[in-house]
Amino acid sequence: NIEALLKLAEVYFLLRRYDEAITAVNDALRQDNQLAQGYFIKGYVYKETGDTVTAKSSFQTAIEVNPDLYEAYMELGSLYAFQGDPLALEYFNSALQIRPKSAEAFYHKGMFLQAGYRIDRARDTYFEMLRADPNNVLGYFNLGYLYLTEYLAFDTAVAYFDSAIVERPDYVEAIYNRGLAYEEMELYGDAETSYREALLVNPQYDLAARGLSRILE
Repeated sequence: NIEALLKLAEVYFLLRRYDEAITAVNDALRQDNQLAQGYFIKGYVYKETGDTVTAKSSFQTAIEVNPDLYEAYMELGSLYAFQGDPLALEYFNSALQIRPKSAEAFYHKGMFLQAGYRIDRARDTYFEMLRADPNNVLGYFNLGYLYLTEYLAFDTAVAYFDSAIVERPDYVEAIYNRGLAYEEMELYGDAETSYREALLVNPQYDLAARGLSRILE
């Protein structure tokens, strides 16, 4: 039973019994070598065990068998992004062709662009992300972070951090960075309020404690 073999492989993977997972997948593929999910599972196993070359090959084969396998494009994009390879963008864009409103794909694409200091393109990608998913907290946070650290537009940064906090009131990183933006604008009362709020959410949040110490000196 091919379906049972693939399910068994997934169970072995979750149990970290990787050799047995590969054996189960190969048993299924011997019956049908056009099982995209089988190659995808093999890619996951090889990725987990650190064999990124074979993982890429397995995910690529999965795509050749099923060109609409969104998850395989995302995995390939993530592997190439980790290595700083611009091929990552092609895979994220392919994923977006399959799921044009995928906030996940926009997020990973934006982070790759941001890491490569292509700041304007990263910003525009986060805008697209929010058009696809207007309540996405990571989109608001990442835009706030770019306006805080790259564009030095602190009032705009505050607005985006506020939006992130509306979506997730305990988002301590957004609360802290809003305080940092207020501090940069020399609005020390507002900065103090944000730092104290961050410490209420997480009393061990050292960055907020240091920020509070700075403005109270």
